[in-house]
Amino acid sequence: MVRLAAQYSKIERIIPDRPSVLPPQTIFGEEPEHTWCYYYQKASLARQLQDWDEVVRLGDIASQEGLKPFDRSEQIPFLEGYILADRFDKAQEIIADILKLEILTKETCDYYLANPDYPSPSTNEYLFQNLCGVK
Repeated sequence: MVRLAAQYSKIERIIPDRPSVLPPQTIFGEEPEHTWCYYYQKASLARQLQDWDEVVRLGDIASQEGLKPFDRSEQIPFLEGYILADRFDKAQEIIADILKLEILTKETCDYYLANPDYPSPSTNEYLFQNLCGVK
């Protein structure tokens, strides 16, 4: 399904370095409260742009607000950002949460084993040792 829809994607229309424009309140109402989903989506885009400072900033705000994902896999952008920023305390919190789900741990480790240079070799080495148990 995703592959079928992908052909209609116009990724060139995404302009990440321009401020967001809010739609008219008269039509859409006030902007909703920023929930976990807001910060995750923003961080996911920042991750795609490799703007790790922004990923960390968004992760810090979500954490300060006490927001948590329903799907633990949504912590991955923040995990990568914290490791790249040498914020290992925050990375360890996320790793501890991921380790609670064996299937997520396996899928995450499989992904990084298949992509040893993403987002960086040192990040992967940290993940191999601390998440995957590979020394």
